Amino acid sequence: MGKPARKPDSMTVSCPHCSSRYLLPERLMGKAGAKVRCPQCRKAFVVRSPAPADEKASGAAPIEVPPPAEAKAAVIATDVSEPAEEQPAAREPLEAGTATHGRAAAGPEPPPGASPAEIARILLDDLNARSGEAMVQALARGHLFAEFGRDLVAVFEEYRRRAGPEAGSGPFREALRERWGVDLSPVADKD
Repeated sequence: MGKPARKPDSMTVSCPHCSSRYLLPERLMGKAGAKVRCPQCRKAFVVRSPAPADEKASGAAPIEVPPPAEAKAAVIATDVSEPAEEQPAAREPLEAGTATHGRAAAGPEPPPGASPAEIARILLDDLNARSGEAMVQALARGHLFAEFGRDLVAVFEEYRRRAGPEAGSGPFREALRERWGVDLSPVADKD
């Protein structure tokens, strides 16, 4: 497989363990960066946020990514513990094989008294059902967040609204790990 096509709002990251390359939408990076688990070799590594323009102008060294031996499809994971931009919600079903591009539905109502873990599973099940094979194909290509990042962030925001801020992001991260093998472990700020 060739080098991942670079989009203006994404950065290419490379697994330092197996050299697999991934596209990471910059809008999904937390302030400190993201902890990524490579599904190819299953090892975790940290991707730091790119330096702001004023740091680049000051001569700070850019982050170097070693060239891969061969580009392979895999999944990236980012820290979504920070509030995301508001995403418009729509309640239309998705056609199989098409990315949703930010169209996240409110999803089915969980039963009264549902735990945060149940709420997360219900919302992710709904997103999976609405996307059909498109999410599975994006996952296989290593483009889950490039193609469905907005939807996942919108579902996370819906989870936070329904579960309440006291629930934390842990149950949502665990549901993602169970469903798609995506590890969204937060990265500690080293300031």
